[in-house]
Amino acid sequence: MKLKSICISIVDAEHKTAPRANEGFPSIRTPNIGKGRLKLEGVYRVSKETYIKWTRRAIPQANDLILAREAPVGNVAIVPDNLNLCLGQRTVLIRPDTEKINPQFLCYYLLSDEIQNKMTGMSSGATVAHLNMKDIRELELTFLPLLKTQKRIADILSAYDDLIENNLKRIKLLEQAAQNIYKEWFVNLRFPRHENTPINKETGLPDGWEEKEISTIITFLGGYAFKSKTYIENGKYRVITIKNVGDKVFNASVGNSVSIIPEKMKEHCKIIEGDILLSLTGNVGRSCIAYGENNLLNQRVAKIEPINTRWRPYIYWMFNDNKIFSLMNNLATGAAQQNLSPVKLAKEKVVIPSESFIDLFCLKANSFFKQIILLNKQNQKLKAARDILLPRLMNRTIKV
Repeated sequence: MKLKSICISIVDAEHKTAPRANEGFPSIRTPNIGKGRLKLEGVYRVSKETYIKWTRRAIPQANDLILAREAPVGNVAIVPDNLNLCLGQRTVLIRPDTEKINPQFLCYYLLSDEIQNKMTGMSSGATVAHLNMKDIRELELTFLPLLKTQKRIADILSAYDDLIENNLKRIKLLEQAAQNIYKEWFVNLRFPRHENTPINKETGLPDGWEEKEISTIITFLGGYAFKSKTYIENGKYRVITIKNVGDKVFNASVGNSVSIIPEKMKEHCKIIEGDILLSLTGNVGRSCIAYGENNLLNQRVAKIEPINTRWRPYIYWMFNDNKIFSLMNNLATGAAQQNLSPVKLAKEKVVIPSESFIDLFCLKANSFFKQIILLNKQNQKLKAARDILLPRLMNRTIKV
């Protein structure tokens, strides 16, 4: 049967960009559509007036699906309970008929290899591939089990996504807790025993604190210039580019790979667990903690190496502080694309606390740092397990 035959409606979004607001209703664009779940971190907001205009065709409700028509084609996520949102450009609202199809099952079914390949094959466009509304409505579905079986399959797969989502919430809380301590101690200067710490009359800083070049505590290590002709599918080594470096998020599953390590590549380009990475182009100044194995550093990404390896937690949250982030963006140059020079950044002066206070912070924050890595590794395994199960459940290799 066709997709339209098991849906109440399939509605296209407005063909223009919704005006943004500082607060209000989430506007779901293609970057917010993940593999089954919405990604609301950094979502654009719209006013109530814009929300009313952008939901004239349909008001998204719980258990509706939102499909990306392009960038990338075929990503689909389910709308959760108690969330009022509107569609952004290049998205489609799919409202399943719950008497014919389980919404969660349909979401995973549309993410299966069979349907993803169909949508990729139907997509067109010289510059950017996109799906036509007619093709979406006419999309042929070949495997629809009974509703009770659909629910069982959806429950199995969503259990993995629920665990992943819970871990992401825990990571966010850990990040915020450590960042709050960093801000309290090193920005607001309300560190332990601050009342009894003398202030240097010349610098206006606590005794033992100095304004120094960033290079006194950090070395920036550049990546290797991989050649695109060496890339292969499913190679042993993942090449880490700016696509993998999000804002406090290491996207370990995207990008190209190679089969062998280049002879001329320096040893520091072998990324190890706990390395701190920094984006140097595009959205400059994004930093994240790396995890996993067989990751190699590409150019346009820098590894932030502390002079003292114990200080890794301090360095990580230092680079997530708004002051450092603003400094990096002010240093960035380029009309078409922003570029950050690690050489210039290394020469910038910042306030460096005394070694004893950096050590004290790291003693407190190191457990947060390790837990963030552990939870991210758990999520990587959960995603891999879910992605192995999904096609096997859909093609009936595994019966439920």
